[in-house]
Amino acid sequence: MSRVFPFVQAVILYLTILLIVTKILPAQDALPVPGIGNPEVDPLVQRNIQDWAIQQRGLTDDWTHHYLVFTNPGTEQQAIENGKLEQWLSIVNDPRFTLQQIKRRAGAKLLEGTGVFPASTPSAEVFGAGGPNNGLGNHWTNGGRTPRRPLKKDWSVAIGGAAASGTGTVANNNAAANSTITVDGQNLTRSAPTAAGGSGIFTGAPGPGQGVTITYGANVLNLTTNATASSVVGTVAAVPTSTTNPTITLTNSAGSSPNTLTLTTSGTGATATGTFSGTGSTSGQTITIKNGSNLLTLTAMNGTYGTGTVNVNNAHAAANGDTVTIGSVTYWFEETTSAYSGQQFTGSQYYCPNTTIPCVWWGTSYANQTQAFYAAITNTPSACPTTANGLYGIWQYTCYSYITAPNPSVTATETYTYTPNTGYVTVTNITGNPIPFSFTSSQTAWLLTPNTGSIPGYTSGTNGCTSATAGNFIVSASNGSISTSTLATNLANAINACNTAYPAVGVTATATGNVVTITSTTLGSPASSLTLGGNASNFVWSAVTTGAPGSNGCTSATTGTFVSGVTAAADASNIAAAINACNSSYPAVGVTANYTSGNTFTVWRGNRTLLGGRSIE
Repeated sequence: MSRVFPFVQAVILYLTILLIVTKILPAQDALPVPGIGNPEVDPLVQRNIQDWAIQQRGLTDDWTHHYLVFTNPGTEQQAIENGKLEQWLSIVNDPRFTLQQIKRRAGAKLLEGTGVFPASTPSAEVFGAGGPNNGLGNHWTNGGRTPRRPLKKDWSVAIGGAAASGTGTVANNNAAANSTITVDGQNLTRSAPTAAGGSGIFTGAPGPGQGVTITYGANVLNLTTNATASSVVGTVAAVPTSTTNPTITLTNSAGSSPNTLTLTTSGTGATATGTFSGTGSTSGQTITIKNGSNLLTLTAMNGTYGTGTVNVNNAHAAANGDTVTIGSVTYWFEETTSAYSGQQFTGSQYYCPNTTIPCVWWGTSYANQTQAFYAAITNTPSACPTTANGLYGIWQYTCYSYITAPNPSVTATETYTYTPNTGYVTVTNITGNPIPFSFTSSQTAWLLTPNTGSIPGYTSGTNGCTSATAGNFIVSASNGSISTSTLATNLANAINACNTAYPAVGVTATATGNVVTITSTTLGSPASSLTLGGNASNFVWSAVTTGAPGSNGCTSATTGTFVSGVTAAADASNIAAAINACNSSYPAVGVTANYTSGNTFTVWRGNRTLLGGRSIE
């Protein structure tokens, strides 16, 4: 022990001071130095011992220290080389290991002459029976030796020496199935090799040109389908002329998810609006719409009111007691209301029956009877015939009595002549509903038309056309007035009815409030193709907005649009582009298209059959 490393010397110094102060170790005791039987201490272990002394942590000892023995773990470098650095750190940083190292070094001198090497002796034996006095009059004893028991170790490593090694050579790879090799007593038996392999799963039917690749060593095998796509050819026969036609339907019924794609033209026609600013046009005024070469003239017209005609059917006119009923009023015919001088026919039967029933002079000819009856219906005394035209009798209003207002159900006109002597009254039903219309006469003094017992009600007429160039729209109602919103609705209905009956019209319409919006069905039509006019009062057309060609694509896997071109070839190209755009955006479409030239395009669907599709007509 002629040479002591610096760290060990420092440890010995600190331990000596510690043990003297605590009166555990006589001052002359010293720690062993490295040499035979005392392996070199690792720097980390030395530092732990040094820290223990500086911190004056003391030396504890109980029964656990008699059964827990740490053998030399070697140095940190050795642990790294053996791949056990983590295990080594766990041991050398264990306080019990540090305490054991301190005790071993402190007790080395105490055991001299005992024949026991302290580095391999548990701490319990280092401080066992027969140990020297500790200077305090005490001896370290275990109070009687108990039978030795196997040591419990946290770990163990071989002390010193180098690991055994050997070299084996494999001559070939043809070892028999029962071939073995023994290494350090361990028998290793050959197991039969297994062939390399793999699996592939089809998630769907491959398309044309698709396939799989298999690589084995340097060999690469490519397998591709040789199927051809099923297809259908579409032909554009003419440029579309409508925003609603044609419709192209492509139905792919193959596979687990069939799909039907519907394509329509996406172009829009020129548009314009018309506004009713007042009660509107009067009957006979017009609105004109020129779309391309077609000029449509719509004429404002009133609705039709039911009418009836009262013809005087007897040259001597009416007889006493005759009646005519129009609506809610019944007219009674008599000679006079009361007796008068020079009366031709005498008797109460020739007088008006009372003062509540409207009573009219019976007349003496077609003409003067017509005048008297018209005057009574309209309550117009000035319309009565004169005495020069045969009038006689006593009357409240010249030729009628007990009438205070015109007939509320009708208006009337009169037609009469004295040469030749003819006459009749035409009444118009203004109620909107049928009204009673009848007569009684002892000498058939009247001829009613229609003689059905009633006058028809109001007939609003029909909004529509009789040709591609002429039609009507209604501007009146049964009560004689109509709102601007109803006028706009009537005009829109007339335009749509005309376009349905005569597609050459080429214009559709909608109404919102008092505004009518018309749209040309000529795709992408310029403003110059739509010319508007007419002389309808309180109605104004706006400027015309040019149409647009639209776009190619889909809003879903089932619905899409294509641009309307100016030629059949352009349409064929646009349809193919629309199909491809739809398939890109919505793979469920499942079809693609190809256009090369001319007015045809080809639609194909992998190696499945396309069951639907038709050409554009």
